[in-house]
Amino acid sequence: MPIRIGYDNTVRYFKGDLDDFYMYNRALTPTEVLQLYNYSPCTAAPPDPSPVSGVNTICQGSSTIYSVAPVSGATSYTWTLPGGWTGVSNTNTILATSGPNSGSISVVAGNPCGNSQPSSTNVVVNPVPTVSVAADKFIICKGNNTNLYASGATSYTWNTSATNPSISISPTVTTSYSVIGTNSFGCQNSSVVTVTNNPLPTISVNGPSITCAGQSINLASNGASTYTWQPGNLNGFFVSVSPTVTTNYTVTGTDGNGCVNFTVYSQSVSACAGINQLSIDQTETVVYPNPFTTSILITNLYSRSVLEVYNALGALVYSGSFEKEKIQIDLSAKDKGIYFVRIKNSSGIITRKIVKE
Repeated sequence: MPIRIGYDNTVRYFKGDLDDFYMYNRALTPTEVLQLYNYSPCTAAPPDPSPVSGVNTICQGSSTIYSVAPVSGATSYTWTLPGGWTGVSNTNTILATSGPNSGSISVVAGNPCGNSQPSSTNVVVNPVPTVSVAADKFIICKGNNTNLYASGATSYTWNTSATNPSISISPTVTTSYSVIGTNSFGCQNSSVVTVTNNPLPTISVNGPSITCAGQSINLASNGASTYTWQPGNLNGFFVSVSPTVTTNYTVTGTDGNGCVNFTVYSQSVSACAGINQLSIDQTETVVYPNPFTTSILITNLYSRSVLEVYNALGALVYSGSFEKEKIQIDLSAKDKGIYFVRIKNSSGIITRKIVKE
């Protein structure tokens, strides 16, 4: 039917049946407009919902769906959960996450004419286990192993597939290990730990490439924090030894993480100190002054000679060839310490130990 509204003399048509219409001589409030827009005539409140469907025993922190059958005439549903639970819905189903408390889950169906009686179900919340992991060591050295111990549950499953409470591991790199624990209620929880794997120190030794039998020399190690030398059971990064024959020294080093490694250093020994074993008469070749401060003088050299000077670590610090009977070598730029003068010619080799002060 046509209805004429307003002062513009416009005829407006409305589809469907027209049950009621209201005329106002004022502007409607937004609430009144909304009420008219949502108006739905009803004759009675909706019937009571069917029993709530869902689990009646749940682990704390688990999520599950509870529902009732759709209620005839209901336009909304109001759910009530136990204290500490979370979940929101205005339909006939709700996804709820359990808190620590057991209790009743209920729902009321409603429409503009009123609400139904609540339908409810009781739910028991079981606790989850508190799973923890201990270890012999959480920090190990490469190649070593450690044991992990899980507690707080009745059964366990590790990410290594092991099912024992304790496992033995030997990671080659820093690795995380997780375990899932299950208690007597069937509720689960997990724990994750990290085992740090530290590399072994790399031990090296510096010393002279060769020394005279019985001559005292210094050997220096590096790569770790503490050192033990064998033979001799010596300690420290710097040791003095006097080998009479070529000797293998085993140096065991421990770094700041407690990791241990070793190396074997072979010290070559020459019988150069024995006068009868040399074709050069060492009494005729003199190196002086000894000790010295800036330079040394070498006298009574034979024919063409190659002269080399090594420091206590075996590094060559001076080299030259001469055809003189006497030469002077300036070592003023060198550090204080022990040096070895090595003279070679066609007749043999002479080695002299000197000290710079």
